[in-house]
Amino acid sequence: MKKAPEGHLRIAQAHGGRKLQYYNITDRGDTRGTYIPHSQLQFARQLVQKQYDQNLIKILRRQITAIEGLLAAAGPQIPALYETQCRARRLLITPATLPDEQYAELWRNVKCHPRPFAPDAPEFFTARGERVRSKSEVIIADSLYRHKIPYRYEFPLELKNGDIYHPDFLCLNLRTRQVEVLITEFLK
Repeated sequence: MKKAPEGHLRIAQAHGGRKLQYYNITDRGDTRGTYIPHSQLQFARQLVQKQYDQNLIKILRRQITAIEGLLAAAGPQIPALYETQCRARRLLITPATLPDEQYAELWRNVKCHPRPFAPDAPEFFTARGERVRSKSEVIIADSLYRHKIPYRYEFPLELKNGDIYHPDFLCLNLRTRQVEVLITEFLK
């Protein structure tokens, strides 16, 4: 929108409706505008595209607001239905969605083949007893654990090109149940 030309397009039909004429209106109150010759048809396209994009942005903003409202209203009701039951009832219920703690536990317990440590590498261990490669990774892992943020250490990810990558930490966002990558090399 910043690169769009000033004004908006007015289209008129000349010669009994057989020929279109384009005008650029830049001043408020101007109903006629400045004629745009057919040699500058690209300029007319830019003006009309700008109007289209402005209207599209308004519609998208309304839709985003509606979606956010729907998500806020629907939010935690289903998980809360199970979690507010007494323990005796929860033992008998198969919930529609897993409670956060169960989901996090299943996610954390997925087995993988971590990268091996060099025989002469120093040994650093987290509060959970995991071996990591540096003191800063101990601090990060312990902070994630202390704040109850589920994580996986050096869990292998396959990239689109088929390469295997081992990010330092994969963190699970329990609210969205999406995974985020944390690479400590940038933090050092």
